[in-house]
Amino acid sequence: MYDVLQLGRFTIYVPYLIHLAAALITVLWVYIAGKKHVQKGKELADLWLESWIISVLIWKFSYAVFHPVSVIKHPSYLLYFSGGEKGLVLGYVMAILYFIYKSKKWFQTFTRQVVFFGSTAVLYWSLTQFVNMLFMPDLWVLYTLKILYFTVIALLIWKHEWYVTKIYQIRIAEWFLFGLILFKILTGNFSISDIWLWFIFVLAFVLVILDVEDGIKND
Repeated sequence: MYDVLQLGRFTIYVPYLIHLAAALITVLWVYIAGKKHVQKGKELADLWLESWIISVLIWKFSYAVFHPVSVIKHPSYLLYFSGGEKGLVLGYVMAILYFIYKSKKWFQTFTRQVVFFGSTAVLYWSLTQFVNMLFMPDLWVLYTLKILYFTVIALLIWKHEWYVTKIYQIRIAEWFLFGLILFKILTGNFSISDIWLWFIFVLAFVLVILDVEDGIKND
């Protein structure tokens, strides 16, 4: 499967199209969920799209932040390079802060606001996994299952009975983290020296302990 589309003289990088499609699908989800739960569907959908655009712009032009000397010498580099993974993280952080700050007036509690954003973010991330399927077509079944699994998680996060109860918050977090671990192992995208993987495992283990303790208290 090719990662570029050639339209005449124009070359389009397919992963960018996948991210754009994921953003538009989550805009629809934000509109539906926002209209149903806080009666602010259009406002939240517009804000989500704005936040996504902000993350893209920061990712693209943060090259100047991380390589200022190169940009001063060669301004055209901004057209050809991006901020890479560091720029992506910076873009996501700024987009999250922007969304949380601008949307707080529409939510009764901070918990509902975080749940709304978390559900949308997980859905967006799960849809972007089509990029991995593009580069590893032999694993398309696993990546399809991964997309479906985390899409269900995204929908469950916003389910009222789940996020208002502490124990269910813990369990949905457990399922999310163990899902990350499981699919990393199944797709071969892990290493024993992967610090991030060990962090996820430890965090999931702590949540299991909290879950068991809560179950003992209720017995």
